[in-house]
This record gives sequence, C-alpha cells and structure tokens, in this order.
Amino acid sequence: MKSVLSAVLRPLHNRHKKEKKKRAQDKRKSGMVDESNIVDASEPANAPAIAAIDHNEEDGAMSGLREIKYDKDYVRNRKRTQTKTKASTLLFERASQKESAEGELVLQSLVAKLEERLGLVIASPKLKSLVPSFPLDVDHCSVFGPRSHISRLIQNEVEALNATNEDAGKARALLLQLWDKRVAAAVEDCRRRKISFEALNLITQTNDKENDSHLLDKYDELKTENLHEAVTYLLHSNKMLAASIEAIELLLEHKFYWDAAVLARRYLTPSNETFKKVFTQWAKVLVHKAMSNFGDAQNTHHGFMIDAAKCYIVMDMYAKAAKHLAKSNDLKSLLLACRLSRIDVKTAELKGDSDAIEAAKRSASEVGDAAIRRCVVMCEWDLAAALIELMQLGQVP
Repeated sequence: MKSVLSAVLRPLHNRHKKEKKKRAQDKRKSGMVDESNIVDASEPANAPAIAAIDHNEEDGAMSGLREIKYDKDYVRNRKRTQTKTKASTLLFERASQKESAEGELVLQSLVAKLEERLGLVIASPKLKSLVPSFPLDVDHCSVFGPRSHISRLIQNEVEALNATNEDAGKARALLLQLWDKRVAAAVEDCRRRKISFEALNLITQTNDKENDSHLLDKYDELKTENLHEAVTYLLHSNKMLAASIEAIELLLEHKFYWDAAVLARRYLTPSNETFKKVFTQWAKVLVHKAMSNFGDAQNTHHGFMIDAAKCYIVMDMYAKAAKHLAKSNDLKSLLLACRLSRIDVKTAELKGDSDAIEAAKRSASEVGDAAIRRCVVMCEWDLAAALIELMQLGQVP
C-alpha cells in the first residue's frame, strides 16, 4: 500500500517543485523581487531584533513588550497601525445590546402602531393569540422608533455611560451630548466635574466664521485617528446638512452602522438619499449574517432577520420587510410578514397608485402563500386555516 501511494504522490511532488522553480526563474528574469527577503529601507539590512513597546493610550505607561524582527510582516503591520483608526467600538454599544435583546418586541410595536394608524385589525382568535399585548410606546428607546424619540435614545446612552464612573465612558458621554447638540448640558457636566474638554472648548468659541475653519481643520486632523471625535467637530460646523451627511458617510465607510443610523434618524429625513443608503446597506449586512447563520444558530438567524426587517420598515419598504420575515420558520415572524404585506397594500391604496397597488397585492399574495405552505410543513393547521381565512376575507390580499 505504501509503495502504491509513493508511486502516485512522487510525480505530483516533483511536478510541484519544478513549477515552483520555474516561477522563481521567471521572477528573476522580469526583475521582480522575492518579497520574503524585503526589509524596511529605512533600517539597516542586518538590523537585530528589537522590542516594540505598546503604550497605554490614556496614561502613556508601558503595557507590554513583544519581539519583532525587521521582516516584511513587521513592515506591513507597522504601516497598518499607522493608518488604523482608533474608533474600534460603537458609541451606542449599550443601546445596540438592548436592541438585540428586545428586537422582536420593538418590531411587534412598530407593526402594531402602523396597523393602528391605518385602521387595520386582526379578527381571528388564533392570530390574536400570537400577537403579544404590550404598551404601544415600548419603542421609545429604539433607533427604529419614532424620530421624535431619538434624542431620548441618545440621552439614555449618556446616562448609562456616566453611571460607569470610568473616564473613558464619561468622555464618550460628552461626545454624545455634542452629537445631540446639547452643548449647554455638556458645559454643565464639565463644570460640575471640574474638567476641560478640548472639543467642547473649541465648539463654544464665539467667532462663528473663524471657529468653523478651526472645526474643519480639527476634523481633517482627526478623521483617520479618532473617528467619533472628528465627527463631533464636523457636526458643529456651519454647513449643517452637508456636514451631517459627510459625518454619516464617514461612519458608514468604517461600518459603524448603529452610529450612522442614529445620526441619520436625528438629522435627515427618510426621503434623503444618504438616509436610504444607511439603512439599505445595514439591512443587506444583516440579511447576509442571517443567511450565514441559518441552520447553525436559529436564534441568531432570527435576530438578524428581525433587525433587517426593521431597517426596511424605517424606509417604508414593507414588502421587502415581509419577504425577509417570511423566510423564517418562526410562527410569529410568519404572521408579522402577512401583517406587513397587508400594511403595504393599504399604504399603496391610500396613495391611489394603481401600479403600486397591483405590485403590493402580488407581493402580499406571494408572502401569504409562502407563510401558509410553511405552516402546513410545520403541521400548524390552525394557523394555516386562520391565514387562509384572512386571505378569503381580503384582510391579507
């Protein structure tokens, strides 16, 4: 057996060696350099190994040593460190965790509010049993909730950060207050704690024209090093709409979807293209994560799909939200998908656009059929019958 394997593998091994040798010869002929021996040109070729020191960002103390050699990995890692932004965590970390924990409740609340506004009801006892009873104002602290409550969401995060009694958390709280244009509150916090905050000092200068140039200079200086502080300077420049759009685009570029979404809800209208871009990109990322986790962790898949549906609801794209929810095996999600389809049809009817009405009815029929088939596969006969009854009554077209 060993001799047979040897006879099969030896020719492959020899061919691989020949190909590797030929590639090396071709590189030499074309003047290319083998990267395996590249060193930093600013260092001597025979430089010994050195100890690279990591410094604590706050107090400058040495926090550790690691041995690094002058090779291509060191050169590349050093270049990457020079351009890496210091913003590595969300400003709205607590709010994002709360949203993940209460995601389905917020979605139920959003759908219930839409049904109430449009005068839609659920008559079937079976379907009613799947709809949780809760106060309709539970979404006050959600980025997907009413726009009028976004300032309260920011304030909740500020209070949570101040309660940590950590200097880093309190600094982030001051940034958030400035994001919400609560300059007076930030000044009062600094006075009470007897501290000086550079961003606040620069923002509160009196000469508007000169101050604006200082803010933009500071933004250019920090946007590759401290993303959130750079955004703060930009938000307080004189060109409010253009500045907020640029700030949101910068956060979106670095994949801070939560932070970008909060600013979009705070400063932009749903008809704004940047607003749509934020929630469309975020929804696509969430759907991709949901499909990647399908079968491996159903709860994770379900959570991502719920958040993606909320992104589409914020943009009034109820049909897309319904189609994604209909892919779930969760009974409540199937019912939510049908309810969103009904909302989509009703909204189209109120607009009076015949093409939109036809498209909404066609989409709702597809979602309803998919939900019923899934109920049958899961042997949920009562739920399937209730959905069929709704369709026959015209409540879900």
